[in-house]
Amino acid sequence: MRLLFVSQFIARPDEPGQNRIYDFLQRLADAGHDVRVVTCGLHYIRATIDPELARRKFLHGRWGRVEVTTTYASPGFRAGIVARLRSYLSFAWYAFRACLRVERPDALMVSVQPMFVAPLAWIVSRLRRARFLLEVRDLWPDTAIALGAVRSRLVVFLARRLEMFVYRSADRIVVIGPEMKRRIVAKGIPESKIEVIPQGFQPVDVLPDRLAARRRYGFGDAFVVMFTGSYGLANNDTNTILDAALALREEPGLLFVLVGDGDRKEEYVARARAQGLDGVRFLPMVPKSEVPSLLAAADACIMALPPGDFWKIFLQNKFFDYLGSGRPIVAAVAGDQADLLGLSRAGFTVPPGDVPGLSQAILRLKRDPALAREMGERGARYARTHLLRSALLDRYVRLVEDWVAR
Repeated sequence: MRLLFVSQFIARPDEPGQNRIYDFLQRLADAGHDVRVVTCGLHYIRATIDPELARRKFLHGRWGRVEVTTTYASPGFRAGIVARLRSYLSFAWYAFRACLRVERPDALMVSVQPMFVAPLAWIVSRLRRARFLLEVRDLWPDTAIALGAVRSRLVVFLARRLEMFVYRSADRIVVIGPEMKRRIVAKGIPESKIEVIPQGFQPVDVLPDRLAARRRYGFGDAFVVMFTGSYGLANNDTNTILDAALALREEPGLLFVLVGDGDRKEEYVARARAQGLDGVRFLPMVPKSEVPSLLAAADACIMALPPGDFWKIFLQNKFFDYLGSGRPIVAAVAGDQADLLGLSRAGFTVPPGDVPGLSQAILRLKRDPALAREMGERGARYARTHLLRSALLDRYVRLVEDWVAR
């Protein structure tokens, strides 16, 4: 099988972000398939572009056995809605040109956050008489509407028409969570056309040494509540975590550690400083390989999403890292993540925005080490039994092989 895969953002193994795509592409190549990739050279967190790419627009290389064409996309896309739209559209144009240069594939697969590249990829699939497959990692334009980034009725109408065209044009669709599937089915897409494959947990070969990690980061004897991720409008409700830290500021020996980067980090750092939150420490974004060590040094992991029905679709990368780390989780979330946390019995779930509930959950774990240890162990067992990325990737590869063979 010859597969052409298109996605604007693909994190490589040692980069922050969603790197399941990279693992999937390597697994396909290892199975003997010819895999070609078109992606952009824009750094998702920093929103910067390689100067060489800005000059040449296209660069060619390899990721192991996978051939990769990296294209230009307008940088600075985190500067606002206009800059973001410019970046998405510029990538769609350059990706379209790159796809036309690739030898005829048996299938063209697009991984979408925004939809803009998908219609052009569909045109290529029709020109080349290839199967058109879709991976959906974000419901667009639902996210933009939920964030208030799109308010015009005309723009919403046109975006919805584009969305439905892409869903209906796809031969098959993969989504990352059950709630996302339910939402797409509710839009009128046949359930039989959609498969759910979560991101999954990727274990490390050697477990980090907890005491060494705590010494390395200088955590001392504190009870460490750790967050890993990005600080953006559509990522996490960091203010709820800071509200919990404020509510617990008088609790001795409690340390909140927030690891990551993003648009709003300076705002959160300034808030913590203004409110005298000495029990909050911000650490910079780290390579993916360092996350297991950070989590090993923690006593509990924390996550929060905003209130609202839309956020129930989220199944974040950090959730799988947290589960597999063997640390208990406190989460102000609803939907798929709350459901999985309930199934695994790996921590406490409270409604989004419930600061008192989140604070009490943290205190309970801090004051009951046996309970915290038991919850963490349950989470690790659940992740290794039901959510191993290697098993999920094998299933993903078999699905694509079957779809293309038909």
